[in-house]
Amino acid sequence: IAILLMIKLTHYYKRMVKARRIDKVMEPFLDRVTNLFWPRLKMVMDAHLRSIRGANAKKVGAGDIHAHLVSRRYAEFTCSILLILNRGRKVT
Repeated sequence: IAILLMIKLTHYYKRMVKARRIDKVMEPFLDRVTNLFWPRLKMVMDAHLRSIRGANAKKVGAGDIHAHLVSRRYAEFTCSILLILNRGRKVT
């Protein structure tokens, strides 16, 4: 989530420097920063996917009367991504 948030912040700053007309100076830097984040985000997401595929449902949260741990974590992750992509607007 933090890496995706950093990507969103660099896109925000790219729009800001373009509005202030200093994009010729800052845009190459922000492009390089963004290009550093994308491969790292892919690595993290691939690691999450491997972790999910290798998980044993019986070990993760059997016998609990609450929502399954994986379901809760997925819901929190999805909610975080939606909030980041909606720029913090209220989702109704």
